[in-house]
Amino acid sequence: PALTATAGPEPVTEVNRRCVCGNARLIDLGACREPGIGARGTTLEGELSVRFEAGRLYRCEQCYLGLRLPCPDPDALESLYRNLPATRWQNGLLRGSAQQYLVKRLSQQQGLRILDVGAFDGTFLSALPDSFQKFAIEPSDAAVLLEELGIRNLKSFLQAPTPEEAASFDVVTMFDVFEHLSDPLQGMQNLMGYVRPGGTLFVGTGNLDHWSWRPNAGGHWYVDPIQHVVFGSRRHFAWQAVRLKAARFSCQAFSHHRGSVRQQISQALTTLYFGMRNQSGWRRMAVRLMNSSAFFRSLSHKDAMPYAQQLHDHLLAEFVCGEALR
Repeated sequence: PALTATAGPEPVTEVNRRCVCGNARLIDLGACREPGIGARGTTLEGELSVRFEAGRLYRCEQCYLGLRLPCPDPDALESLYRNLPATRWQNGLLRGSAQQYLVKRLSQQQGLRILDVGAFDGTFLSALPDSFQKFAIEPSDAAVLLEELGIRNLKSFLQAPTPEEAASFDVVTMFDVFEHLSDPLQGMQNLMGYVRPGGTLFVGTGNLDHWSWRPNAGGHWYVDPIQHVVFGSRRHFAWQAVRLKAARFSCQAFSHHRGSVRQQISQALTTLYFGMRNQSGWRRMAVRLMNSSAFFRSLSHKDAMPYAQQLHDHLLAEFVCGEALR
């Protein structure tokens, strides 16, 4: 099915250029890279990349959120997520580093009531003990697979909890979804609404505070999918923790996927290479010297920084609910 037709986003001007927190003081980090997801994703993702401009990357001076402006409108994004085939990310393998960590940690407990937002095919929930009561929020066709696994899909998209759902879960998790939220402040408020007092919310996403963003900014690999419209960080989630009245907050660094030390070193060097290649002065001269190496010369024909999923440029934010949110 085709994406929902819309008029497109409103052009960004000095008047409407503001963060979802209401602050208009934004730092312009430069143009976002042109999406290359069409070659790796689905036809629908390729269509979205063609219909909407890549925009620019900004960072809010108040809440530290990273934003793509302009970005695809919420209706187009919702249409994409509804129509993604169940095979998009389904492989039955638990590859996310933060997910693997949390499975080990939570498996030490019994009988937890858990909600996974963006559960897709249920790989994460299925790895948890059978004694857990497992629930999901999932918009795609993969929701059918969840039901077959005995996982109840509460709804298609993240919304405020119903009175029956509010403050009823010991654990709520959301991996690789935050960056897709058009309004991450309301989204986080909704998430915490499901957590009982003393329960825990875990959010896994990219970390805009990681060093790899400084040389690359809008050219960072995590900006490649145009449906990545916001970018979290340690500082942003610390700001969110105060807003959510969390009793405790902590953050741990993770890679998107596990990898060897050799992979991490290779990707760190690649990240520096592309960051320096886009700058002038001594950095440009350094790139010329680096191109004398076969390793860097093999990168010289690439237009943008390759995906670096073994760098520790992701995080897992943990919020302990202090009181039920209404």
